[in-house]
Amino acid sequence: MQLLTLIPAILAALPALSAADSFADSCDQYRVLKTDEKGYVLQAKCSSDSYNGYSALQLDWCVANDEGDINARANGGLTSSCSDGCSIMTGIPELRCLCDPQPEGEFRASTLDLTPTVTNNGGILECFGQTGWETSEPASTSAI
Repeated sequence: MQLLTLIPAILAALPALSAADSFADSCDQYRVLKTDEKGYVLQAKCSSDSYNGYSALQLDWCVANDEGDINARANGGLTSSCSDGCSIMTGIPELRCLCDPQPEGEFRASTLDLTPTVTNNGGILECFGQTGWETSEPASTSAI
């Protein structure tokens, strides 16, 4: 009987538990850039109650190469073994990369839906507790 009285309280608290939303719900103009300093970077124009502008996030913090397949993982180090290229289509939050399955292997195409991994927290992209940064406008690789 006590459990039944707790259920409404638990359900009422659920919206408060989610401080961040999937970036696909409130960001657009996404793109992936490869920089010398930060490797692959996801950039998007995001909005929130407190910020409306461009944000960037280092994908090495969010994505790993597991024998040629990209997967969401904290501090995954994507750039080190997916050097042949990564991209994202505007409107579709799916990361596409060419990754080396193992040393001396042939590069393989792999995709990952970033919706459950990357969030918009106050207009700034983040993943696995790693917070991205504001950028002033769509950046070239030298500006990030």
